[in-house]
Amino acid sequence: MIPDDTPTITPILFCDYHTHPQGHRVQDYTQALLQPWIDSARAKGIIDIAFTDHDRYHAGVDFDELDRLREKNPDVKIRAGIELDNDPETSAAGRKWIEQNWERLDFVLGSVHYLSRVDQMFDSVPDGAQQFTGRDIDDVYSDYFRRVREMAASGLVDCLAHLDLVKIHG
Repeated sequence: MIPDDTPTITPILFCDYHTHPQGHRVQDYTQALLQPWIDSARAKGIIDIAFTDHDRYHAGVDFDELDRLREKNPDVKIRAGIELDNDPETSAAGRKWIEQNWERLDFVLGSVHYLSRVDQMFDSVPDGAQQFTGRDIDDVYSDYFRRVREMAASGLVDCLAHLDLVKIHG
């Protein structure tokens, strides 16, 4: 039992590099969209934030708007980022966009949301775990982590996101 006079430790999160201000759709980066994220970060003690929308929404990313946001908020380190995933329909375009904007990006997350088909997604397929019916669980995990290794070896990412996404359906 912890004595009553023992000080409690409040964890402080100093940075957040996995954010989706566009909310999983294309929205232009504007002060109205991004400033609340900075205000919330500041209130939580976060002094370093990266905006990392999924690469399929890169059309909304505006580096000049991020520069203006940095000028208004010098107390918070604001990083331009993106989350590159392995979407079979959009990842080639995402990789190309990252390569074209490499000099303006501060941070690139890598993630695996799909197995071999577009209908084998982990986080928003209506069938959920049913999509894997009849597949050996070890094969599903092996396939997932093979794709994680491929993402890590791509040379385009600084960090891997949610390595445990494979377990989302139980």
